[in-house]
Amino acid sequence: MAWTDERMDDLATRMDAGFERIDTDIRELRRELRSEIRANRDELKSDIADLRTDLKGDIGDVKGEIAELRKMLMSFGIALVVGLISVIGTLVGVAASGVLG
Repeated sequence: MAWTDERMDDLATRMDAGFERIDTDIRELRRELRSEIRANRDELKSDIADLRTDLKGDIGDVKGEIAELRKMLMSFGIALVVGLISVIGTLVGVAASGVLG
């Protein structure tokens, strides 16, 4: 079977139509993908904003707990110093009274 000019023209027309359909499909897919990407980006921004809010609250809680820990350590340090001074005073008093020796 020989390829006539008419058959070649028909083939070219069908190929052009096929490529046009493919181009249209690709354009539609690109539009859909862009729309989907925008929606995902907006959702991601919202999620990030929520996480930031939660994180700020958690950081505030941690700062409060650190402040409480500092107060407790300071109280413990003061109690330790007072206890050591009392022990030293007692030892000095005992040594001065001569009870040990």
